[in-house]
Amino acid sequence: MTPRQIALVQESWSLALPGVAIGALARLDSIVPAVQALGRRHAGYGVHKRHYAVVEEALMWTLGQGLGEKFTPEVEHAWRTAYGALASTMQHNPEEQTHAS
Repeated sequence: MTPRQIALVQESWSLALPGVAIGALARLDSIVPAVQALGRRHAGYGVHKRHYAVVEEALMWTLGQGLGEKFTPEVEHAWRTAYGALASTMQHNPEEQTHAS
């Protein structure tokens, strides 16, 4: 993510609701283990890869409704980039890869 995208997501998030992952976007590596653990829990609940796309669209719709005209194409792109980074981290499970080898 670019510094501008990080700033846009963090600024617009403050208008919606604070969150730990959003606050740590500039140092995503510091929360990778927690995000991966969250992903493992989601997998345990039966969440599949296709569900992440549905959640992304629901999030974009919600942000669009909540932010109104402040949800510009640039802000949306930044949010999609942030969501993609978090979702791919949630779906990456090094433990499964270790056991599969």
